[in-house]
Amino acid sequence: MGPKSVKSGSGYGGSNSFPSPHLGFRIGLFLARSPLRFLIHWVAGVRASVHTKLLCAFLTIAVLFGGTAAVSLQTVRGIVYQSRLLDGLHERVDLSRQVEHTLAMQMNYTAMALILQSEAAIVKILRENNHFNDKLAQIEEAALPAERELIEQIRVAQDQLLVTVADIANLLRDNKIEKAMQSHRQNGQPLYDQIQTLVGQIVKIETDEMAKLRDNVGTAHRQAMLVIVAFAGTALFLALALGFIISWSLILPVREAGAFLGRVAKGEFNVSISIPNRDEFGALAANMNQMSRDLHRLYEQVGAQAAELAELNRGLEIRVDEQVTQIERLGRLRRFLSPHVADLIVQRGEDSLLQSHRRQIATVFCDLRGFTAFSETGEPEDVMEILQSYHETLGRLIHEHEGTIDHRAGDGIMVIFNDPLPCEDPARRAISLAVAMRNHIRELAANWYKLGHELGFGVGVSFGYATLGMVGFEGRFDYTANGSAVKLAARLCDEAEDDQILLSERTYVALDGWVEVEPAGSFDLKGFQRSITAYNVVRLHRGD
Repeated sequence: MGPKSVKSGSGYGGSNSFPSPHLGFRIGLFLARSPLRFLIHWVAGVRASVHTKLLCAFLTIAVLFGGTAAVSLQTVRGIVYQSRLLDGLHERVDLSRQVEHTLAMQMNYTAMALILQSEAAIVKILRENNHFNDKLAQIEEAALPAERELIEQIRVAQDQLLVTVADIANLLRDNKIEKAMQSHRQNGQPLYDQIQTLVGQIVKIETDEMAKLRDNVGTAHRQAMLVIVAFAGTALFLALALGFIISWSLILPVREAGAFLGRVAKGEFNVSISIPNRDEFGALAANMNQMSRDLHRLYEQVGAQAAELAELNRGLEIRVDEQVTQIERLGRLRRFLSPHVADLIVQRGEDSLLQSHRRQIATVFCDLRGFTAFSETGEPEDVMEILQSYHETLGRLIHEHEGTIDHRAGDGIMVIFNDPLPCEDPARRAISLAVAMRNHIRELAANWYKLGHELGFGVGVSFGYATLGMVGFEGRFDYTANGSAVKLAARLCDEAEDDQILLSERTYVALDGWVEVEPAGSFDLKGFQRSITAYNVVRLHRGD
């Protein structure tokens, strides 16, 4: 099964990765699915680090707000400039009003001079004329072309007026009041009226210009405010859009990574994450996909190993059951077989060896002389101690000679050779065991004697055919042998005196001179119709 990609219609994973109750987050998620997603994908696909993208975004936002500040400053400068122009026009209107006032003063002083016939009034006329010329010169400095023409006409009329004023002054000195009045009516007053008309035109021009400029300043101010608001709004919108695009180009891959890790945490190791980012998030996604592939491979390996382990466990259980069975069988076999023979039978699995069959065997039967009387009169602890040392010694010897213990009853022990596994020279093995038993019991008997216990040891050995096999019930089986050869060994043991090993004649023949014997006589044994000739073993020719 191939890897599953975590995707959605917008190129990112589903929106259920991190459900959020916040309205702002839901709005952002909605916008991320709008046409802005193409810009988000484009920004995510730019081959640059996250640090570089964020730095570029911050610089762009700074440029936008810097541009807004520059436009605002430029607009303010324009407004200030127009305000200065408006102030200048105000001053020019005031100057034109002052010119008009000065002209009116000249006319008043002229009338006073005629009425009062005062030269002082003439002086005031000249002083006001100077004021008039100064104000007119100030207006002329920034006069419009139409105003310059009017100013020239005013200067010509003013010069003519000064000549008329001079004539009136001379006539007043000569007391020619009527001629002075006539000169004023004919020449001075018309010139005053002409100048007043021209000054009025200048005042009107300046007032119109000021009104026009005032309207222009208001319009410019409104336009400037619109430009500032529009540019600031545009800059703010672009900054927000850029911040949104940059932030969501980072948020969405984080959400996808969260969804991916959530599925991996649930054990879905065959999934992959797909994002358009070509920055650190893209590298992270590649590493996460590699991790997913590695985990999936390891998961499959672990699954295969688990199946293999389960199979091994089943096999191990079978083997353990078999070994437990073998151990149980081995434990049962070791009760009457030497460890070597018991292990060999278990390894071969030859249970048929323990089934009832007939075979030629050598039988050794032994017990202690005087043990019955001792057990009746001795302390139970002493009896048990002697039996323990007796069986430990003989049991070790039996195992060393690889004999099979048929049974043990008190001090009586029956051992057979050549069964259940065949062996070479079973008669010799039996005699070798009997001699070893006698030698070790001599040492034990000497120690027992020191303790006040007079115990001897006798052995009977026979060689012949017997029927052997398992006898018993579930949970308790014994391996035993039956037949005349077995009975003969038991009867010879009964007849043996202390330190005697009695052999049947057939056993002696089977040994073929391997031991040194002495005749023990003939015995009428229970269960046998004829007398049995027996021999006492003196020593082995190969040495005791």
